[in-house]
Amino acid sequence: MPTAIPSRTCSQNGASRPRTTLPGAYESQTRGFAVGGRLAIRSKSDVIQPVSLKAPNFKAGCGGLDIFGGSFSWINAEQFVSNLRPSDRTR
Repeated sequence: MPTAIPSRTCSQNGASRPRTTLPGAYESQTRGFAVGGRLAIRSKSDVIQPVSLKAPNFKAGCGGLDIFGGSFSWINAEQFVSNLRPSDRTR
């Protein structure tokens, strides 16, 4: 059975923390498979999203059943007001 590939992290002045996994090919007792690797880079976002809506989702097949009931979220009034105030970064 294949083992998990550890994620690697590095810091560039705290701006972002890239995470990577290496590509590879593996074999189990019943099949072989290949993994293409992964790169994920995140950075701070100043985008305000006051409302978020995800529709319900239903998937069914021979392998099983997936049901997601949907979601709805919003920021509170305090957070909304704090996002309207000018910050030190805009000066």
